[in-house]
Amino acid sequence: MIEGLKVRMHGTIVALLAKQRADYHNAKVEDYNNAKASVHIAVGSTARGSYDPEGQLESKAQEHAGQAQYFAIMAEHVVRSEDYLLDKSELAHLLGSARY
Repeated sequence: MIEGLKVRMHGTIVALLAKQRADYHNAKVEDYNNAKASVHIAVGSTARGSYDPEGQLESKAQEHAGQAQYFAIMAEHVVRSEDYLLDKSELAHLLGSARY
C-alpha cells in the first residue's frame, strides 16, 4: 500500500526550479535594497523609537539573501541525472508556495 502522495521529478527540473527560486529571492533582495535607499532619502537615517523602516527593509533583504543562497546551492548540487521523490512540502518549497 502507498501512503501519501509523492511526486517523482527529474533532477534537471529540480535544478531549474531551484534556480528560479534563487533568481526570485535575488530580485527581492534588490527590491528591498532599492526601497531602503528610497526610505533613507525620504526619511533620513534616524530611526524614530521602535519605528525603523530601514532596519525592517534590511532584515527582509537579508532573509531573502539567505533563501537565494540556499536555492543557488541546491541548484548547483542537484544530481541532474537522478529522479527525486518529493512530498507535498518539498514540492511547495520549490514552487514558492511553502505555506501549503
